[in-house]
Amino acid sequence: MNLKRKMTITGIYNLCIAVFLLLMINTFLLVRKENILQSHTSKQHKNGKDLLLEALDNYKAYACKETLPYSRHQFNVSFIICFKDPAVDPMLSTYFLANGYMAMKGFAESNNTGTSLRFEEHLINVWLTLLHNYPKAVVLDIGSNIGAYTLASRAMDNPVISVDMDPHNQALLFNSLVLSELSDDNIQLLNPISDGNYEYSKTNRHGTLMDPSDKSNEELSESLNLDLTSITILDIFDNLYTDRDTFLIKLDIQGFECKVLRQFLEMEAKPKFVPYIQMEMIMHCEKDNKYSNFGYASPCVKTFHTEFLPLLERNGYIPHVPWPISFQEMSKVCYYDVLFVHKDAKPFPYWDENLSKNSFLVNFQRDTLEENI
Repeated sequence: MNLKRKMTITGIYNLCIAVFLLLMINTFLLVRKENILQSHTSKQHKNGKDLLLEALDNYKAYACKETLPYSRHQFNVSFIICFKDPAVDPMLSTYFLANGYMAMKGFAESNNTGTSLRFEEHLINVWLTLLHNYPKAVVLDIGSNIGAYTLASRAMDNPVISVDMDPHNQALLFNSLVLSELSDDNIQLLNPISDGNYEYSKTNRHGTLMDPSDKSNEELSESLNLDLTSITILDIFDNLYTDRDTFLIKLDIQGFECKVLRQFLEMEAKPKFVPYIQMEMIMHCEKDNKYSNFGYASPCVKTFHTEFLPLLERNGYIPHVPWPISFQEMSKVCYYDVLFVHKDAKPFPYWDENLSKNSFLVNFQRDTLEENI
């Protein structure tokens, strides 16, 4: 594969920093040009700077806010995050707009605790503990969206590779990194990610998030006239941070996680040590696919129990939520998110009350809980 430099993207949303960010554009591209992959683009976008300027013109933040601290009792991590209009992004941006605590009716009374409306606070608290175990490890944030995990990881001083094919997300993330003074040691990849290197256009899709029935991505591709090339996880390992041996992986790509991980898991000799894999699971394991409301079905549903979970088990991974559970339990309970811990990984204190009080199961129950707010 003839790998090219990736395109970095930023957005300028605050007039008081507009001049500063514009001056930063060329510097950033120059500094990172030997260290990044670049997506293929159409003839109208011959280089990263063209697409960057397009993103600056098209994508504005609804707001940028500093979060309340995550892991308040240990790491006390906060960051500035720029987000979309909650009316069009209720699944994520709403959490940062509210950015506070609110007890959910029913659940709070029965469990004698409040439940946070902050975005995945219980998951990010665990994630910060994992980063503390491996302070030099590279974080591979696959499906970074507007970048909550990227920003939290950079706040812990871990280098990060953020993979997302949406220029809007990448523009917001770059601006958040600059505002949070965390832009060093972060690489943004504007690529689909899959199990092979495929050319993507409006008529040629290969089963990642740019699926034929995903109308939003079709509109995105058409509006920017993008032709993208998918990368694989091995492309990243072979070309970025080649001097680092340990990677922590977070995946949230709406049911295509199995396509991204399979090639790595099937390798007898691993190119990198991956002690932790945090993965959204709900699209995989719902047999009736009731959570697949994005117009496509996960390719993992049929083989999730028979092939994918056994492959993780053979590779020495133990599922946690955040306490350890068995693969047999995973066949009975569909957790929204699961953390897979390698048998040789440094242990983390899942028994700590600050981590275990709100389990991953709370996130799985979110749909039910929100009805009672």
